[in-house]
Amino acid sequence: MSDPFSTAIRRYMPWPEYRALKANLSHGSLIERADISRAEIDARLATLRNAEEQWGFVYLGERQWLERRLEQNSAITYGAWVGDVLENTVFYGYSYETSYYRGKDWNGYKGHTDDLSLLWLPPELPFDNTEFWYVNATIAGDKAGIDNYNLCHLFDIIHDLSYYLNRFYNGHREHMSFGDIRVLGDYQWQMWTATDYGHVPYDFCGQARVPFSESSAWLTPNVTAIAESIDANRAFDQMPILADALEEAGCDDGDVLDHFRHERRHTQRCLILDWLLGKK
Repeated sequence: MSDPFSTAIRRYMPWPEYRALKANLSHGSLIERADISRAEIDARLATLRNAEEQWGFVYLGERQWLERRLEQNSAITYGAWVGDVLENTVFYGYSYETSYYRGKDWNGYKGHTDDLSLLWLPPELPFDNTEFWYVNATIAGDKAGIDNYNLCHLFDIIHDLSYYLNRFYNGHREHMSFGDIRVLGDYQWQMWTATDYGHVPYDFCGQARVPFSESSAWLTPNVTAIAESIDANRAFDQMPILADALEEAGCDDGDVLDHFRHERRHTQRCLILDWLLGKK
């Protein structure tokens, strides 16, 4: 695939607008579906093509995947399509390895690319003080193979990598070199940079950085009670209620609010919820 991340189509928009449009287009997505009718594909393609033509916005390669299903008269899943894309581009030549990570052995698959022409790096997002020559990607997994869920998460990260680089690496006085992404599972991931002081990890949960700009004023009794209930019962479907409570308490961190309102892929834990509850 010559343009897996649709670099020729996409147009820059500020992060809050991009994030909101991405959340809006997630509604009606067929990505997690296997049985899909032709009428559903046609309707979704019309929506995706309109977003590309009107705003230069591409939703996670979904249009390319659906068009491949039609062209090849295939029932290929989104996860399988993503696997084909990554294994032939940014995750080329991946291999299984065990490394020592946070006090224990950690198993995963590591791939590499130095072909940055594959990535969407708009000139509106300069990377001050950051060198960017290659991407190493490591995905949690065992010898049975790579989990498609984690592969899809890696695709999501690389699809929007330019925003993460610009928003979280700029403003540092020290020189940095970026090159590593580690997908930990359950929508948790890290970016690693090399500085004069060593390798530094940045933790993320979905699109939001951890730790975020926490304020003790947000931790009202209502917020704390809702967060503790979600954590105790693993009731992640209740996180939009937590977002409303945080906003009422004065939280204006758009990434955090958006994460709690729209992220549905947690199964075991949420790093942002952990941070909010003081599990640092």
